[in-house]
This record gives sequence, structure tokens and C-alpha cells, in this order.
Amino acid sequence: HITTPRLSSAASDVYKRQFMALIVGAMFVSALALSCGVWTNGSRAFQILYPVLCYLGLSGAFRWFDFKGVNPDSVAAGAPVFFLLLTAVFLVLATLGRRRQIDRG
Repeated sequence: HITTPRLSSAASDVYKRQFMALIVGAMFVSALALSCGVWTNGSRAFQILYPVLCYLGLSGAFRWFDFKGVNPDSVAAGAPVFFLLLTAVFLVLATLGRRRQIDRG
């Protein structure tokens, strides 16, 4: 009979929060790409912004740029909530931009 070690409740909570941060990060990237595409009529703005955000977020030096939730400190500080709000803003901007495009014909 082989038993696997169980995670402590605290460790389990950390993994759950990091997983949720990863989901928020994926939604943020999609919303950013959509918004950039709609407002600039191309992908160039996103192609410039995304690597910069990845570098800043993954370097660990800038906790509030960690949109993927890689650093547990940024997750604990509430960065995923910030990026969830930004996601909503980008989705609204994309919707408004698309409506503008449709109205112009």
C-alpha cells in the first residue's frame, strides 16, 4: 500500500490561488489582444506589449506586472484581482471599438 503525501491546507490554498491567477492571466491576455486588435486594426501593438509585460511580470522585480500569477507574493498581494478588473476594462474597450467599426461601415 503506497500513500501519497497530502498537501497542507495552506499549501493547497496557495496552489488554488495560483491556478485562479493563471486563469485570470489567460483571460487578460485574450482581452488585451482583442482590444489592441480592434483599436489598432492589427496585431502589432499586442506583439509589442505582450513581450514587455511578460518580461516585467516574470522577472519578479515588478509584482504588479505578474499577470500569470507565477510569484506567490503577487498573488497574495491581489494582482489577480487587478488583472481581472483590467480584463473587464479591455473587453469593454474592445466592444466599444468594434461597435465604432460597425457604425462606420
